[in-house]
Amino acid sequence: MKRKLVKQGYSALTMTIPTGWAKLNNLRAGDEVEVEDLQDALAISVNKKQHSHHIEIDVSGLPPRLADRFISRAYQKGYDKVTVQFDSPEIMSAIKDKVSELM
Repeated sequence: MKRKLVKQGYSALTMTIPTGWAKLNNLRAGDEVEVEDLQDALAISVNKKQHSHHIEIDVSGLPPRLADRFISRAYQKGYDKVTVQFDSPEIMSAIKDKVSELM
């Protein structure tokens, strides 16, 4: 995924993070993330202590294929409880299939 850099002040550059990733990690404006310099790459991660064992995900309006990825990531991150809001039977079906696959 490509992101454009925006000049901030005299020498700083900023970029946005994907909204889906921010939602999945329960991030809001003002939260801090860890940035690790890997020479030719940057790794952005959330502080593990910020995680609760419950996450709420709103996948309304997303394609079913993308909605099931949010479920997979929550599972991979180790959440004990995942509450999902959705707005279509297709998304519900995709979520049920993904949960069955992961269990």
